[in-house]
Amino acid sequence: MQGSRPMSHIEVFQPISAESLYQIEEVTADQVQQVFKQAREAKKRMRQTTAEQRAAVIRKVLIFLAEKREWLVDEIARETGRSRLDILVGDIVQMAEDADWLARRSPEILKDKKVPGPITLIGKKSRIFNEPRGVVLVISPWNISMQIGLLASLTAFAAGNAVILKPSEETPLKNIWKEILALDPLLQEAIQ
Repeated sequence: MQGSRPMSHIEVFQPISAESLYQIEEVTADQVQQVFKQAREAKKRMRQTTAEQRAAVIRKVLIFLAEKREWLVDEIARETGRSRLDILVGDIVQMAEDADWLARRSPEILKDKKVPGPITLIGKKSRIFNEPRGVVLVISPWNISMQIGLLASLTAFAAGNAVILKPSEETPLKNIWKEILALDPLLQEAIQ
């Protein structure tokens, strides 16, 4: 049966000391199908939310980034081996700026807009409707896994999409993602 092989694990190491940090389960084909199924269900719920509701959730992430920045820097440094200053400036500050922008601007950007129509349609109304794509797959690299993973996931979330996040197996940052997703039930449902 496809995807029913015995469970194996991927070891996550600290790159400087080679210390074993933790293990993550390797995902089977059946589990991947289940994640996609859950994401398709989540997209239905996401369609019922407003841009303002999603922006309020993103504000919770922004507050988390500010309140937990030292812990975030420690966790990212532990898994990536990058310097604390590089992480603070390149990841934490950048993620906070991006989350702030999304929270402030996405509701206005996503509103339906009236647009001028062609002369042949005089008397008719033309509008642009912004619609979610449905399910968005985010794949983040090992070196800036948090910044790319979070920004892409929050952007897709802000637009009303469900997200399947596939972080690098070398730097999955599972403790951070666990904390972020626990900030709001909508995040837990929307981001797989």
